[in-house]
Amino acid sequence: MVTSSVVNTYPLSSYTFGTKEPKMEKDTSVADRLARMKVNYMKEGMRTSVEAILLVQEHNHPHILLLQIGNTFCKLPGGRLKPGENEIEGLKRKLTSKLGANSPALVPDWQIGECVAIWWRPNFETIMYPYCPPHITKPKECKKLFLVHLSEREYFAVPKNLKLLAVPLFELYDNVQIQNRIEIRRPSPNVTGIVLNHVGSVQPSFNGIGTNPNHAGFEKPSPWLAGICPNRTIITKPSPNCAEISPNRARITAPSPNPAGISEHSPNLAGTHAAYP
Repeated sequence: MVTSSVVNTYPLSSYTFGTKEPKMEKDTSVADRLARMKVNYMKEGMRTSVEAILLVQEHNHPHILLLQIGNTFCKLPGGRLKPGENEIEGLKRKLTSKLGANSPALVPDWQIGECVAIWWRPNFETIMYPYCPPHITKPKECKKLFLVHLSEREYFAVPKNLKLLAVPLFELYDNVQIQNRIEIRRPSPNVTGIVLNHVGSVQPSFNGIGTNPNHAGFEKPSPWLAGICPNRTIITKPSPNCAEISPNRARITAPSPNPAGISEHSPNLAGTHAAYP
């Protein structure tokens, strides 16, 4: 675990992005997810989950990497820990599952840093709080968010049914619509201060982000996204033949014959974390 409070951020153009096989979701609806959570709680007790904050820089400003599922939900990479699993090792396992290449030689050496936020689920409901209410003696889930220190050069493989976004930090600050989706608006009380160090800033090209062909430029905001997240960068996107979108989630119906490429974003980033726990 990295204990330094200084986080080096490198240009998005320093990283290479590819695709891999789709990641199937276990549930077809929010109700199914909560029902499965209740069953697991009866067997294993409180659910523990971890998520990663991956920072890059673009236009000399920090951006957070998010995974978009279909057109309705964004989340930080991570997931549920196995019973008794160490938080750091579990987060590394989840990051490799979500963004690691199939070849072990290309998997990043995940450097997990400080825990910056803790969220609690008091009941089998979609709502989570940045504290455990005092009257709740048996919370149903504890979720921790960790900073991850990225190296200057890495290769990320994104499942074909997901889209990888780089969202500027200024879009998240004091933005309730985005904050409710990814739950990073309130840091843990023990955070002593994080310093971001921009390393190797690049000169912008005509599209504003350098010359790496492996990612897309900043795009014009869709009317659906006005006031929500207009300045995000689309890095990869799911193949149009890969997923069938239901009201609550993306379900894989057929594998894509071609790797995901770079194109404009989906016209809808609606949906909150409360709609998909």
